[in-house]
Amino acid sequence: MRDLQRVRRIGRGDLLSVSDAWRMPVNKRIIICCGFVFICGSAMCGDTVSTLPVSVVKVYHDAELLKPPGSAWSPAAPGSKLKADDSLRTSNNSYADLQLDPPNKFRLKENSQLKVEKLFSESKDANGSVVKLTDLGLLRGEILAKLDNLPSDTKLTLKSPAAVAAVRGTAFSMGVGKDTRTTDVGVSRGVVQVQASGEPQKYVSVKEAQHTTVSPWNLAMLRAKGTGLPPKEMLIKRLDDPKVPLKDAKALLERLKNPKPSLENIVIGGEARVIAPPEITDAAEAERWALNEARYRAQKAIIEKLEMVRLSGDETVGDVMNRDPKLCESLLTSTGEAKSVKSEYQKDERTAVVRMEFPLSKVKTVLGRDISLCWKEITPVSLTEYAAAFGALVRASTERAATVDAYRRLAERIYGTVVNSTTTLKDFIVQNDQIEIAVKGVVQGAEEVSKTYYSDGSIDIVLQTGGNAIRQAVTPVAGQILGEHYMSSPSAISADDFISMLALEQM
Repeated sequence: MRDLQRVRRIGRGDLLSVSDAWRMPVNKRIIICCGFVFICGSAMCGDTVSTLPVSVVKVYHDAELLKPPGSAWSPAAPGSKLKADDSLRTSNNSYADLQLDPPNKFRLKENSQLKVEKLFSESKDANGSVVKLTDLGLLRGEILAKLDNLPSDTKLTLKSPAAVAAVRGTAFSMGVGKDTRTTDVGVSRGVVQVQASGEPQKYVSVKEAQHTTVSPWNLAMLRAKGTGLPPKEMLIKRLDDPKVPLKDAKALLERLKNPKPSLENIVIGGEARVIAPPEITDAAEAERWALNEARYRAQKAIIEKLEMVRLSGDETVGDVMNRDPKLCESLLTSTGEAKSVKSEYQKDERTAVVRMEFPLSKVKTVLGRDISLCWKEITPVSLTEYAAAFGALVRASTERAATVDAYRRLAERIYGTVVNSTTTLKDFIVQNDQIEIAVKGVVQGAEEVSKTYYSDGSIDIVLQTGGNAIRQAVTPVAGQILGEHYMSSPSAISADDFISMLALEQM
């Protein structure tokens, strides 16, 4: 049963459950990022400079080394050493754990490649003091790192073409997107300064429970999710219609008419079905992987919907999370209360099904805020189920509300584009209102990429637009202010980042 209470993804490494994760002390938390990042780190303490190479301490499944001048890859194993110019790569459903001095650890995740470019190479800092540089280049995939005790005169960097990030005595992760350039940086402890590569004036400080994205404009893809709630009057009329006999209609009607209905037994539900990959041949391992992956996906669905729950007033839980990293942390911690109400595995089909539920009462406990419309559980349903329960009028009205909300949120994301360390695109609207007109045009032309229906009548819609569309619209009216890279203002970490962020704790 303990295995079923922990989140474990072979591709990501061994992951702790969310509840285990956030119950740990702050100095034990791990940070997740996805994308290309260049990291500079120096520790808060430590006087002795290590001369040891980067050491492989664990290999799960397959990892290989490349040691110039040779051109052939060879199997990596615990005890393998990486020196300057050496490379390490992992294959599908594999990972490798590394260390640079015992307190400083890394995990190279599946389908990733890392190169040691410099290892304790002496150089002079801007103030003339001697420093020792260790440069690691992430060529593809993802890496997690925890720098607990780098020597005080040591700077560690991870490089990519997309970004430069500086950290101090913290833990972090980075991942190279499929386009080989996009960078996502997420933080749960400390502060990471992220800079666009080749643009020293363009950088942001990413704080605890936040993330940022960096990408060349031609590869940037901005997405925003909007949520719509069905009009209360329409719901009441629907439930009161004898021609539409709905289950528990009378009890639900009483909830709707109550200004502050009880949150008791009201949950956000998430369910996932997962098939174990064929490369996992061991039956017990395949079962464990599928169950943990299904739990991960169900929990991710809960967090993503939690962010879109509408509070009293006109904001969502996600809005609060973006505004207050501490509350963001508390809310994500509370998702550890989500329990598995269904956990099944079919050995013949190698398929796991997991359903989890998160009590909405936890939202009010953490935030002290009421929820706008709370009358039944919130779980994804098919379009057919939604139409049968709510009808065409409720659906059309709610879809319009979700689309308008998505438009607004996408505009906010575009306005949050970082121009330099002190300025976002929104700041330029004061100087040139043509920018606002240009952004509105981009937003109206955004593509709808998904639409999700829920049992409580709410609907989520995701819109996206490409970076080139933004650049082409803004440049004619504002000049070359956007630079070569898109960089987002820091916002709350994603559900995927949050669930993945604690892999190093089991090293």
